[in-house]
Amino acid sequence: MKLVPTQTIEIFEKVLTANKAKGNRKHIGAICPLGTGQFNVEIDGQMCNTDIQDISSVGMAIIFHNCIKLDKGTILIKLSILVKRVRLIVDGFVAMQRLNDNGSLVSIIMFLPTSLDEQRTNKLKMLVYKINQHIMEQKLLTMN
Repeated sequence: MKLVPTQTIEIFEKVLTANKAKGNRKHIGAICPLGTGQFNVEIDGQMCNTDIQDISSVGMAIIFHNCIKLDKGTILIKLSILVKRVRLIVDGFVAMQRLNDNGSLVSIIMFLPTSLDEQRTNKLKMLVYKINQHIMEQKLLTMN
């Protein structure tokens, strides 16, 4: 079955909407399906690991499984991000925390601009592209 351009556009719009990329945004993000992206950082001498919920070139959303409550503005040094077999080390800070629909505490981590050189920023943008491309391909496969 061959898709007509309007069907392809509809799928693309659904992917962008699902990833909250439509609208007046400066940076496009990607929702990370479970297992797509991992994050770890040392906090108070304890290594904390978790899955990345969504990511963009300027920040990410994560859920700490052991319900760590970090204050807004807490600086996190040497965040290790692994997405699609690509590892990045950046610094960040807690921009906010909120409860999601399941009652889990979601931490919004913004990357410190001083830790993002052009190469790291481009890697982050490529990761977002790869995640969104993969989701798009999966949706196209289900239509064939």
